[in-house]
Amino acid sequence: MNTLKIKIYQGCFAVISLFAFSQHAISQQAAGLYYDNYAGIHSVIYNPAAPTHGRLAWDVNLASVNAYAQNSYSYVMNSSLWQLRGQLDSLMIISDDEQIVPPEATGVNFFDESRNKRAIAKVDIMGPSAWVNFHPVAVGVYTRFRIESHTPSIPAVLGYQQYQELAFGELSQIPKIQSAGAAWSEYGVNLSSNQLWYDETFSLGLSVKYLRVHEAYNIYTPEGVQLQKDNNTVSFADSRAVASYTAGVGMNSLQRQHRGNGWALDIGLSKTWDRGKIGAALLDIGRMNVKNDAQMHNIVVNDLLSLNVDDINNQSNLSELITLIDQNSADSTLAADRFTLGTPAKLVVNVDYQLARRIFVNGSLVNNLAMNDEAIHAENNVTIAPRYETRWLSVAAPVSISGTRELRVGLGARLGFFTIGSDDILSWFNQSEFNGSSIYAAVKINPWNNNTKGKNVKCPKIKRSPFDSANPIKGAKRMRSSS
Repeated sequence: MNTLKIKIYQGCFAVISLFAFSQHAISQQAAGLYYDNYAGIHSVIYNPAAPTHGRLAWDVNLASVNAYAQNSYSYVMNSSLWQLRGQLDSLMIISDDEQIVPPEATGVNFFDESRNKRAIAKVDIMGPSAWVNFHPVAVGVYTRFRIESHTPSIPAVLGYQQYQELAFGELSQIPKIQSAGAAWSEYGVNLSSNQLWYDETFSLGLSVKYLRVHEAYNIYTPEGVQLQKDNNTVSFADSRAVASYTAGVGMNSLQRQHRGNGWALDIGLSKTWDRGKIGAALLDIGRMNVKNDAQMHNIVVNDLLSLNVDDINNQSNLSELITLIDQNSADSTLAADRFTLGTPAKLVVNVDYQLARRIFVNGSLVNNLAMNDEAIHAENNVTIAPRYETRWLSVAAPVSISGTRELRVGLGARLGFFTIGSDDILSWFNQSEFNGSSIYAAVKINPWNNNTKGKNVKCPKIKRSPFDSANPIKGAKRMRSSS
């Protein structure tokens, strides 16, 4: 097998593996965690107005994790989430030019569909957080550690099989590509309140979030590139690429260094009616300013830039690869020692409907709002999640379709103060083509008696008007006698 092709694949797979499966660790929806009527502080993640329409007076999160990774470029044969643990470095890479492999073998293979591919990985860890409803205003504070990495579109020509079919010595046009990601800590304050508007009560919510950036990267080709492959070299012609990154990107371990800061806002609206509730929110509207141990490179190729395959193989991370390109370029590629990166802005619309006593169905839509190249793009997602719900037990079975165009079936359960689940439960078991997985879990505390309707509240006594009467005829006579 061509060594360069293995190296390219290993680099891509390592990034996904690092973000999703490392010990340091949404678009998965985690319906069993975020949309339950007893979700409490977790419900602010997808709508900052949602908690006031829940059934808790207060809620404290002790710890929770939500991790998800999916790609349509490659897969592991005959494996599962649990079988894959600790085996990523030892997996054999299989391709059509290898010897025939038994059907039960475990190894990495590649999807050969002639369409664009994509890859996404997310980790969301919520630390100590709390929310209290003071009626009519509710206040919440939360801490999160987040990792998101998304390549929305890998051109079909760069698919493993398609790349092998490219003719040697001929320039091929590679369409535009963009990939961005970051690891950051997030500290948020949430305010929500019920407001009367045209005789209807709505809940309005706002979350203000301070971001502390640990690592970040962004790579894109504004107009695409022209690529030519040969036996020992890969060449580029009349092309431009922008690569921005911090010092730790591509390293084997994640160091929570302070690389920059940022701010983001969540704005939400929610409305209830007899059988359910509906809400919409704009999430992660903000930007990160990355300025410590950061570089931005503007790579412009006017004639021809050729790189030796062995030299590429010897580079262990993105920084070393960019240094190699800079050394082989006519002019220096370094453009700045800082860069900005947009947060994964998205629109979320959610409907929760009660079909029968204790039986609900939830529908949610997530749509990416980041349209420029200098931002992390959110994953588009549609989820339908029926669930059985009581105060101490809830079971949800979400069915979702995401940007990878795959239909996923999940299962989540809440038992008292504990929640565990997955939006891709089949990935926990052996699959012939394992290409991603998800898992979420939470431990929290909230009121043992969840009554929020004021059962023990004494209502003020109102003096009765002389015109009031249970008998309308007597009331009318009183009104006439007073006139």
